[in-house]
Amino acid sequence: MGKQKKDGMSDKFNITLKVAGKVFPLPIERHKEEHYRRAERQVNAVIDAFRKRYRVDEDECLAMAALQMAVTCVELEMRGNMDSDEEQLREVEKQLDRYLGEI
Repeated sequence: MGKQKKDGMSDKFNITLKVAGKVFPLPIERHKEEHYRRAERQVNAVIDAFRKRYRVDEDECLAMAALQMAVTCVELEMRGNMDSDEEQLREVEKQLDRYLGEI
């Protein structure tokens, strides 16, 4: 079972998710339950959309859904990196402005 917190409640518990008709019992951290539930709904929605649009078999739907969701993760990661780069550039610009103001 999971680790015990000071209040006696375990920080992990078991949930059951159903993805593409398959059942997955998973031990997860309590605070992540909503993440898993939303991910379950999103994956199933993407699979259903591919199934309706392309009329391909289940394995192809799963593969296309995995690819689509991975692309989304990569886009978010790259956007995060760009936001970080922009923030660093703004900081450098501020430092240059201060330096040039002192000259």
